[in-house]
Amino acid sequence: MPDNNYKHQLTSDGYLLLRQLIDPAYFAGLMQRAEDAVDRRARALHDEGAITDLHEDAPILYRWQRIFADMGNHQRRRSWDEDIISEELFELMRHPALLDVLEQLIGPEIQATGMFAL
Repeated sequence: MPDNNYKHQLTSDGYLLLRQLIDPAYFAGLMQRAEDAVDRRARALHDEGAITDLHEDAPILYRWQRIFADMGNHQRRRSWDEDIISEELFELMRHPALLDVLEQLIGPEIQATGMFAL
């Protein structure tokens, strides 16, 4: 998609889908960090007796969903920030391809915080 269509697509569709903007291998470290965080939380919940199944066989994309269901779809409010905010996340936020698109959408003054919802 030509660069000048980014704003148009975002405005008309409400989202911007850029396939293959970043090589999937680039996400390996961040995905491992997420997998480790889910595993730590699952083990802590298991140790507390809040769940009986660690769902270790579930793919990472579904593991927390299954754990959450085992808790009756109720979890204590807790941030994932300390688990996910990492060098891997900040490297992603500084990826040149991502910054190029953001600059076209909002201009060169790009700021980000380490807070987000997962």
